[in-house]
Formats: sequence, structure tokens, C-alpha cells
Amino acid sequence: MGFHRLCFAGLISLTSGLMAQESVSAESTPPRVRALSPTVADAVTAALPKFQPNRPDSEADDWDLPEPKNQIIRLPRVVVEGTRPPVFTEREVHTDKGLAELAVKRYFTETGLALNSFTLPLVGMSKEAYAMMLWKQDERLRLIGELSEEADLTEAFGDPDRADQLRDYLNDTLAHPTLFLNPGSVALRDLRGQ
Repeated sequence: MGFHRLCFAGLISLTSGLMAQESVSAESTPPRVRALSPTVADAVTAALPKFQPNRPDSEADDWDLPEPKNQIIRLPRVVVEGTRPPVFTEREVHTDKGLAELAVKRYFTETGLALNSFTLPLVGMSKEAYAMMLWKQDERLRLIGELSEEADLTEAFGDPDRADQLRDYLNDTLAHPTLFLNPGSVALRDLRGQ
């Protein structure tokens, strides 16, 4: 029991010492001095523009809508100004090694990881290389979709020349080249419509 009383007495003395120290520090703090005199402060506030709250007329349009029956709360319209933050692609965010790890996680199941746990050096392809091949294929298809949609919208808005340029760029850049046919062969020229 003596030890507990000693600890309790120590806490009481410590607390009272801290409280006395705070009261001394509060008394020793000088009063806050204003940087401007009251007359200068009044002159500055008089020169500032007065606060004008939003006109209720602009909000009246929002509230003319019928009251919802399911108690949806209608919030006032807000205009957000500023620039949008940049949107980074996976290629910009990840290193090559990190992108390969992401592709392995995305394209391989547990069974696929177990079956591809080792690679034969001269014969096989590593799981990272195979996953990156799949990722590049998906990225190519995504770009084809985006550019095709942009070309369709450009044509719909009345600029067929720009749409044709986009489609030519799409075919030249993202189309798979013919691997097994000779480009000068008659069959390929017939296939192209020449």
C-alpha cells in the first residue's frame, strides 16, 4: 500500500506543479499587439469590397422542380473551376519490372502460376514475358478502340478528312503486319483490293 500512496502523491505534486507553471506562463505572456491601429484597420475594411451573397433568383430555378416522393435531398448547383489533375497510364506509373509483376497478377491464375514456376532457357518463355505480351495486346486493342471512337466522332461532327487521317494512322501504327505473306504477291494485292 505504501508504494501506491507514494505514486499517487507523486502524481498529485507533478500535476499541481504543471498547473502552477501554466498559470505563470499565461500571466507572463504579453498581450497581443495589433499590427494596425483601429483607424487604419477601419480604413482598410472600408476599401475592401462588401460581401454579396448569392442571389436567390439563380437558386429558384433549381428549386422549381417537383418535390421527390422518396425524400431525395436536392443540393444547390456548384461550379468547380481549376485544372484537372493529370491521368497517368500504367506504363507511366510502373517501372518495367513493376509492370511485369502487375501483368502476371492480372493474367495468371494460381494454377497458371504453379504451372509456369520455371522456364526452359532456350525453348520457353517466362511468365513475365508472356504476361507482358498479353498486356501489350490489351493495350493495343484499347488504343484501337479509343482511336476508332475518336475517328467516328470526328466524322460525325463533319470532318471526314481528319477522320480518314486518324484511321490511316490507326492502321499504320497499331495493325498487325502480315508475317507469312510476301507483300508483293498477287494474292495479297487482291486481298487489299488493288
